[in-house]
Amino acid sequence: MGRVTRMVVEAHNPYAALSVVSWADSDGSIDDGKDMADNRDLSILSQQILYQSKVESKQDVVQDALRRGRIHGLLIRSTLCVDATKGPKKGKIVKSSDELEKRTSSLLDCVKACTEFVDKHTLAEGSAGECCKALIRATTDLCRTLAMVSAGLPTLENDSMEEREKLAAELLQSRVTNQLKKAKEHLTVSSVKDVCFLLPNYVVPLFALFRMCSNTLTLFGWGKRKRTTKICAGAMADLALAFAGIVEQLQSCVEM
Repeated sequence: MGRVTRMVVEAHNPYAALSVVSWADSDGSIDDGKDMADNRDLSILSQQILYQSKVESKQDVVQDALRRGRIHGLLIRSTLCVDATKGPKKGKIVKSSDELEKRTSSLLDCVKACTEFVDKHTLAEGSAGECCKALIRATTDLCRTLAMVSAGLPTLENDSMEEREKLAAELLQSRVTNQLKKAKEHLTVSSVKDVCFLLPNYVVPLFALFRMCSNTLTLFGWGKRKRTTKICAGAMADLALAFAGIVEQLQSCVEM
């Protein structure tokens, strides 16, 4: 939480790397890159005659920066939501504080923006692009699960422990787990380079959200020890198995 607090301050510093978070939040788009300077010195590649190195275009760099900014924004907001979440008392939901509702609403707005960004742009070529999109969608759906469990948002007509558990389990089973299975189907890693690209950009953020959701479910009494008696805990266990399959495939590529 202390680290996130420092990040929030730096997000609005135009000279900080995290300024890309505030740029993404202000509806930054790839077209906005026209006002940005490309300071790469490509002349150092002029000696390449027989083989030309592939260099990312300016548009690709801007798109990648926006993707990172949106995912980083999800992680920051999710951490703020977890910090403000209060567990139930005597088996009943504790009314959400104004602070938690504001943080959760901001998280859901960021989820919507990130989803629209992923639907609109191609993240990679071929099946790799489908894998990346599935991993980000799983990340955003974990954010939705966190919002549902922590604050009951989007607003529920009959907010209760049972209703939150039911809806959270549906999200985990029908959306997050299915997205991870889809990601594994399209996962093609042939080198350590592929693994080193996927890990920091997609797998680590997903794992961070997985841990946040797991801790929050435990706070509400739906931890891994209840996986055989609570549907939400069972859904989280199934999700963990699907996630483990992806990690094992990445690991096997590194060990080859």
